[in-house]
Formats: sequence, structure tokens, C-alpha cells
Amino acid sequence: QQIRGLKPKILVVVGDDAADWAGKNWHGSPVIYSGTLRHAVRDISPGVVRGVSLELGIGQQLKVIRDFLPNVKIVGVFLDASFNGARQKEMEAAGPPLGMTVWAEPVAQNKDLTRALNSMGGKIDALLVVFDPFVTRPEIFQYLVRFSLLHRVPIVVPAYSFLKNGGVMSIESRYESIGRQTAGLVKARSAAEFQAVNA
Repeated sequence: QQIRGLKPKILVVVGDDAADWAGKNWHGSPVIYSGTLRHAVRDISPGVVRGVSLELGIGQQLKVIRDFLPNVKIVGVFLDASFNGARQKEMEAAGPPLGMTVWAEPVAQNKDLTRALNSMGGKIDALLVVFDPFVTRPEIFQYLVRFSLLHRVPIVVPAYSFLKNGGVMSIESRYESIGRQTAGLVKARSAAEFQAVNA
């Protein structure tokens, strides 16, 4: 109610919980998402919804892996089928331009993960863990760690906190960078509104 009373020209929401709230309760001025995972970060319609994802793009992550782990050619990735399943083709397409192959497997249950790991055993060079409500569950992540030890493949994780639990390298966004990009989107949107008003 306090925010509505201020009648902001732009609403910035930080994190998925705030984005959920805005999606259900906010109407009127444009929304810019910042540091979110589950929400679209591209324009749905001009100037309505934009944002900065917490997670780096798959292409950026693969470039880091290629630079720091040059022997890695085939990267295994697991996606929650109900959450990130639509990203499978995007991830697989990101590999060839970098001379890599992405083996992306949607998983919905423990048995799906077991089946996928059995298929990947001895055939991949690294595991890439993305932010995902299924894959990042502690018991599931430890299952991946056991697989990595058995098959001697490194696990690349999305946050520093995973390193102490078995990850070899983390690839993550800097919050300062997310803030700068968010501010840039606000500035660009504000400038566009100003031009529209004075056109």
C-alpha cells in the first residue's frame, strides 16, 4: 500500500519471492526483475517486463569451463523437467559454437536422475549444476558428488556455497554487476518514457 501510494513509474523487484508478489498484485507501471531465476528476463511486450537473471547464460558458463577446464568437451547438465525442461534445446545449442557438447537431461524424480547418470557414466567430462529446485536439493547434490568421485569428473556449481560440499569450480553472477545492469534498465526505461512524453 505504501508503494502504491508513491505511484512509482517503475517497480524493481529483487528475487523470486518479490517477483511472485508483483506478478499477482502489481498493475500499472512496468516491472523490472532483478536477481531472479524463475521469471522471464526478456520483454513480454514493449517496456512491460524486463530484468536481470541471477544465473549467467549457458553460453557464458560454457566459455568459463572451456577456459579453465580445457580438456572438457562433453558437459552433462540436469534440469528439473517441470521447471527448466524448456531450456534443454537452448543448452544443447550453446555447445557446438564453443567446440563442446552439452548433454542435457530433464529429470522429475530420483529414478530419472539415476537413469540419466547411468547413461552418462564414462561418457561426460564434467557436470554442470544450474540453479534448479530439484538438482540443488542437498540429498540430490550429494548423489551427484558421489557420481563425480566414482567417474572422476569435476562438478561446476552455480554458487560458492556449493564448493565446500564437493563442487570443483563455481560460476556465478556478481551482485554488484546485477545491480548495475538493473540500474541501466531503469535508466533506459525512464529515458524511453521521457522521450515518449515529449514526442
